[in-house]
Amino acid sequence: MDFQEIPVKCFVPLCNQRVLSNRSVCQYCMEQYCGQHFPPFSHNCSSGAHIFLVESQTIEHSALLHIQSYACSSEGCPEYGPMKLECCNCGKHFCQSHHRHGCLDPLRKELMAKRAQRETLRRHHEAIKESINNVVEAAIEKHLTRPGPKLALASQLKLMRMKQQAVGHQNIPMSNRAYFLVHWKSDDARGLDRKAIYVSKEWAVEQVTKMVGEQCNIFTMPWYTSCNDLRLFYMDGQLITENLTLLLKNLITEKNLVDGENILIGIL
Repeated sequence: MDFQEIPVKCFVPLCNQRVLSNRSVCQYCMEQYCGQHFPPFSHNCSSGAHIFLVESQTIEHSALLHIQSYACSSEGCPEYGPMKLECCNCGKHFCQSHHRHGCLDPLRKELMAKRAQRETLRRHHEAIKESINNVVEAAIEKHLTRPGPKLALASQLKLMRMKQQAVGHQNIPMSNRAYFLVHWKSDDARGLDRKAIYVSKEWAVEQVTKMVGEQCNIFTMPWYTSCNDLRLFYMDGQLITENLTLLLKNLITEKNLVDGENILIGIL
Protein backbone atom coordinates (compact mmCIF):
# COMPACT_ATOMS: atom_id res chain seq x y z
CA MET A 1 0.00 0.00 0.00
CA ASP A 2 1.45 3.36 -1.08
CA PHE A 3 1.47 6.20 1.42
CA GLN A 4 1.22 9.75 0.22
CA GLU A 5 3.97 12.16 1.34
CA ILE A 6 2.80 14.48 4.08
CA PRO A 7 3.44 18.15 3.26
CA VAL A 8 5.67 19.98 5.73
CA LYS A 9 5.39 23.66 6.56
CA CYS A 10 8.31 25.92 5.57
CA PHE A 11 10.69 26.29 8.48
CA VAL A 12 10.50 30.12 8.26
CA PRO A 13 7.99 31.05 10.99
CA LEU A 14 6.13 33.71 9.02
CA CYS A 15 5.87 31.59 5.86
CA ASN A 16 2.73 29.42 5.49
CA GLN A 17 3.85 27.53 2.39
CA ARG A 18 4.21 23.78 2.59
CA VAL A 19 6.90 21.62 1.15
CA LEU A 20 6.10 18.21 -0.36
CA SER A 21 9.61 17.04 -1.20
CA ASN A 22 12.53 16.38 1.11
CA ARG A 23 14.83 17.67 -1.62
CA SER A 24 14.28 21.21 -0.35
CA VAL A 25 16.34 20.53 2.77
CA CYS A 26 19.08 23.08 3.51
CA GLN A 27 22.47 21.35 3.41
CA TYR A 28 23.73 23.49 6.30
CA CYS A 29 20.95 23.55 8.89
CA MET A 30 19.11 20.43 7.55
CA GLU A 31 15.67 22.12 7.72
CA GLN A 32 13.06 22.12 4.99
CA TYR A 33 12.16 25.37 3.20
CA CYS A 34 9.92 26.41 0.39
CA GLY A 35 11.31 27.46 -2.96
CA GLN A 36 11.36 31.13 -1.95
CA HIS A 37 13.33 30.57 1.27
CA PHE A 38 15.44 27.63 0.16
CA PRO A 39 18.63 29.66 -0.58
CA PRO A 40 20.66 29.96 2.63
CA PHE A 41 20.76 33.74 2.54
CA SER A 42 16.93 33.83 2.23
CA HIS A 43 16.33 32.20 5.60
CA ASN A 44 19.40 33.64 7.36
CA CYS A 45 20.95 30.25 7.81
CA SER A 46 23.04 30.47 11.00
CA SER A 47 24.97 27.26 10.28
CA GLY A 48 26.21 28.50 6.89
CA ALA A 49 26.78 32.16 7.79
CA HIS A 50 30.55 31.76 7.98
CA ILE A 51 30.66 29.87 4.69
CA PHE A 52 28.51 32.51 2.95
CA LEU A 53 30.73 35.31 4.24
CA VAL A 54 33.89 33.60 3.00
CA GLU A 55 32.36 32.84 -0.42
CA SER A 56 30.98 36.36 -0.71
CA GLN A 57 34.36 37.88 0.16
CA THR A 58 36.07 35.50 -2.27
CA ILE A 59 33.69 36.45 -5.09
CA GLU A 60 33.99 40.15 -4.27
CA HIS A 61 37.79 39.90 -4.10
CA SER A 62 37.90 38.01 -7.41
CA ALA A 63 35.72 40.64 -9.06
CA LEU A 64 37.90 43.36 -7.59
CA LEU A 65 41.03 41.71 -8.92
CA HIS A 66 39.37 41.37 -12.33
CA ILE A 67 38.45 45.05 -12.46
CA GLN A 68 41.74 46.32 -11.02
CA SER A 69 43.99 43.94 -12.89
CA TYR A 70 45.73 46.77 -14.82
CA ALA A 71 47.70 48.81 -12.34
CA CYS A 72 49.50 51.94 -13.49
CA SER A 73 53.22 51.27 -13.95
CA SER A 74 54.17 54.75 -12.78
CA GLU A 75 55.94 54.60 -9.42
CA GLY A 76 53.64 55.58 -6.54
CA CYS A 77 50.48 55.81 -8.69
CA PRO A 78 47.51 53.99 -7.06
CA GLU A 79 45.30 54.13 -10.16
CA TYR A 80 43.80 50.97 -11.66
CA GLY A 81 42.00 50.74 -14.95
CA PRO A 82 39.59 48.26 -16.56
CA MET A 83 41.35 48.67 -19.92
CA LYS A 84 44.99 48.08 -20.65
CA LEU A 85 46.68 51.15 -22.14
CA GLU A 86 50.02 49.82 -23.26
CA CYS A 87 52.88 52.06 -24.28
CA CYS A 88 53.87 51.31 -27.86
CA ASN A 89 57.54 51.48 -26.86
CA CYS A 90 57.91 49.74 -23.47
CA GLY A 91 54.65 47.73 -23.47
CA LYS A 92 53.70 48.78 -19.92
CA HIS A 93 50.27 49.92 -18.78
CA PHE A 94 49.83 53.52 -17.65
CA CYS A 95 46.81 55.45 -16.52
CA GLN A 96 45.50 58.52 -18.34
CA SER A 97 47.53 60.88 -16.14
CA HIS A 98 50.82 59.09 -16.77
CA HIS A 99 50.21 58.00 -20.35
CA ARG A 100 52.87 60.51 -21.46
CA HIS A 101 55.55 59.15 -19.13
CA GLY A 102 58.58 60.21 -21.18
CA CYS A 103 59.32 56.78 -22.62
CA LEU A 104 59.19 58.15 -26.15
CA ASP A 105 61.32 61.21 -25.44
CA PRO A 106 64.56 59.59 -26.70
CA LEU A 107 62.78 58.42 -29.85
CA ARG A 108 61.23 61.87 -30.28
CA LYS A 109 64.64 63.50 -29.93
CA GLU A 110 66.06 61.05 -32.44
CA LEU A 111 63.26 61.82 -34.90
CA MET A 112 63.75 65.55 -34.41
CA ALA A 113 67.48 65.14 -35.03
CA LYS A 114 66.80 63.20 -38.23
CA ARG A 115 64.26 65.84 -39.31
CA ALA A 116 66.80 68.60 -38.67
CA GLN A 117 69.37 66.65 -40.66
CA ARG A 118 66.96 66.27 -43.59
CA GLU A 119 66.14 69.99 -43.40
CA THR A 120 69.86 70.83 -43.46
CA LEU A 121 70.37 68.59 -46.50
CA ARG A 122 67.37 70.19 -48.21
CA ARG A 123 68.69 73.70 -47.61
CA HIS A 124 72.13 72.62 -48.81
CA HIS A 125 70.55 71.18 -51.96
CA GLU A 126 68.56 74.38 -52.52
CA ALA A 127 71.70 76.46 -52.06
CA ILE A 128 73.59 74.34 -54.61
CA LYS A 129 70.66 74.50 -57.00
CA GLU A 130 70.45 78.29 -56.67
CA SER A 131 74.20 78.62 -57.17
CA ILE A 132 74.04 76.53 -60.35
CA ASN A 133 71.07 78.53 -61.61
CA ASN A 134 72.94 81.78 -61.01
CA VAL A 135 75.94 80.48 -62.96
CA VAL A 136 73.73 79.36 -65.84
CA GLU A 137 71.80 82.65 -65.87
CA ALA A 138 75.03 84.64 -65.81
CA ALA A 139 76.33 82.64 -68.78
CA ILE A 140 73.09 83.13 -70.69
CA GLU A 141 73.01 86.88 -70.00
CA LYS A 142 76.66 87.12 -71.05
CA HIS A 143 75.97 85.59 -74.46
CA LEU A 144 72.78 87.66 -74.88
CA THR A 145 74.84 90.85 -74.78
CA ARG A 146 77.34 89.61 -77.35
CA PRO A 147 76.30 89.13 -80.97
CA GLY A 148 77.47 85.85 -82.33
CA PRO A 149 76.52 82.23 -83.04
CA LYS A 150 75.60 81.59 -79.38
CA LEU A 151 73.09 84.44 -79.19
CA ALA A 152 70.17 82.45 -80.60
CA LEU A 153 70.96 79.44 -78.39
CA ALA A 154 71.19 81.65 -75.29
CA SER A 155 67.82 83.22 -76.13
CA GLN A 156 66.20 79.81 -76.50
CA LEU A 157 67.69 78.56 -73.21
CA LYS A 158 66.49 81.67 -71.38
CA LEU A 159 62.96 81.28 -72.76
CA MET A 160 62.86 77.58 -71.84
CA ARG A 161 63.91 78.31 -68.26
CA MET A 162 61.41 81.13 -68.04
CA LYS A 163 58.54 78.88 -69.18
CA GLN A 164 59.26 76.52 -66.28
CA GLN A 165 58.81 79.28 -63.70
CA ALA A 166 56.28 81.63 -65.29
CA VAL A 167 52.83 82.25 -63.80
CA GLY A 168 49.66 83.63 -65.36
CA HIS A 169 46.09 82.79 -66.29
CA GLN A 170 45.68 79.11 -67.16
CA ASN A 171 42.99 79.84 -69.75
CA ILE A 172 45.51 81.50 -72.10
CA PRO A 173 46.31 79.05 -74.95
CA MET A 174 49.92 77.94 -75.17
CA SER A 175 50.23 79.28 -78.71
CA ASN A 176 49.13 82.79 -77.62
CA ARG A 177 51.42 83.11 -74.60
CA ALA A 178 54.24 85.63 -74.42
CA TYR A 179 56.80 85.32 -71.62
CA PHE A 180 58.61 88.14 -69.83
CA LEU A 181 60.89 88.41 -66.82
CA VAL A 182 59.33 91.40 -65.05
CA HIS A 183 61.37 93.54 -62.64
CA TRP A 184 59.97 96.11 -60.20
CA LYS A 185 61.13 98.24 -57.32
CA SER A 186 60.77 96.41 -54.03
CA ASP A 187 59.31 97.96 -50.87
CA ASP A 188 62.65 97.75 -49.02
CA ALA A 189 66.31 98.31 -49.70
CA ARG A 190 66.82 95.08 -51.64
CA GLY A 191 66.66 96.83 -55.01
CA LEU A 192 64.60 95.10 -57.68
CA ASP A 193 62.36 92.06 -57.38
CA ARG A 194 61.59 89.91 -60.40
CA LYS A 195 59.12 87.31 -61.54
CA ALA A 196 58.55 85.29 -64.70
CA ILE A 197 55.07 85.99 -66.10
CA TYR A 198 53.21 84.99 -69.25
CA VAL A 199 50.42 87.02 -70.87
CA SER A 200 48.36 86.75 -74.01
CA LYS A 201 49.67 88.15 -77.26
CA GLU A 202 46.09 89.10 -78.14
CA TRP A 203 45.83 91.54 -75.22
CA ALA A 204 46.30 95.25 -75.48
CA VAL A 205 49.24 96.87 -73.69
CA GLU A 206 46.87 98.32 -71.06
CA GLN A 207 45.50 94.86 -70.18
CA VAL A 208 49.01 93.39 -70.17
CA THR A 209 50.14 96.11 -67.75
CA LYS A 210 47.25 95.45 -65.36
CA MET A 211 47.86 91.71 -65.52
CA VAL A 212 51.56 92.14 -64.76
CA GLY A 213 50.74 94.49 -61.87
CA GLU A 214 48.32 91.96 -60.43
CA GLN A 215 50.77 89.03 -60.64
CA CYS A 216 53.58 91.09 -59.09
CA ASN A 217 51.40 92.58 -56.32
CA ILE A 218 52.28 96.07 -57.54
CA PHE A 219 49.00 97.45 -56.18
CA THR A 220 50.24 96.88 -52.60
CA MET A 221 53.56 98.69 -53.06
CA PRO A 222 54.02 101.95 -51.13
CA TRP A 223 55.20 103.76 -54.27
CA TYR A 224 52.08 102.73 -56.23
CA THR A 225 49.72 105.66 -56.90
CA SER A 226 47.21 104.79 -59.61
CA CYS A 227 46.60 102.13 -62.24
CA ASN A 228 46.44 104.86 -64.87
CA ASP A 229 50.08 105.77 -64.14
CA LEU A 230 51.36 102.19 -64.40
CA ARG A 231 53.58 101.55 -67.44
CA LEU A 232 55.98 98.99 -68.92
CA PHE A 233 59.61 99.97 -69.58
CA TYR A 234 62.74 98.50 -71.06
CA MET A 235 65.53 97.66 -68.60
CA ASP A 236 67.28 100.93 -69.44
CA GLY A 237 64.19 102.86 -68.23
CA GLN A 238 62.83 103.77 -71.66
CA LEU A 239 59.06 103.55 -72.10
CA ILE A 240 58.08 100.62 -74.35
CA THR A 241 55.07 102.38 -75.88
CA GLU A 242 52.67 105.22 -75.10
CA ASN A 243 49.83 103.59 -77.04
CA LEU A 244 47.98 101.51 -74.44
CA THR A 245 45.49 100.16 -77.01
CA LEU A 246 48.24 98.61 -79.14
CA LEU A 247 48.14 94.82 -79.22
CA LEU A 248 51.10 92.98 -77.73
CA LYS A 249 51.50 90.79 -80.80
CA ASN A 250 52.11 93.90 -82.89
CA LEU A 251 55.01 94.93 -80.63
CA ILE A 252 56.50 91.43 -80.97
CA THR A 253 55.99 91.36 -84.74
CA GLU A 254 57.65 94.76 -85.15
CA LYS A 255 60.59 93.55 -83.00
CA ASN A 256 59.89 96.20 -80.34
CA LEU A 257 59.61 93.35 -77.84
CA VAL A 258 61.11 89.88 -77.81
CA ASP A 259 59.47 86.82 -76.29
CA GLY A 260 61.42 86.15 -73.06
CA GLU A 261 62.75 89.70 -72.71
CA ASN A 262 63.45 91.44 -69.39
CA ILE A 263 61.13 94.39 -68.76
CA LEU A 264 60.39 96.87 -65.97
CA ILE A 265 57.04 97.88 -64.52
CA GLY A 266 56.66 101.15 -62.69
CA ILE A 267 54.98 104.53 -62.44
CA LEU A 268 55.19 106.97 -65.31
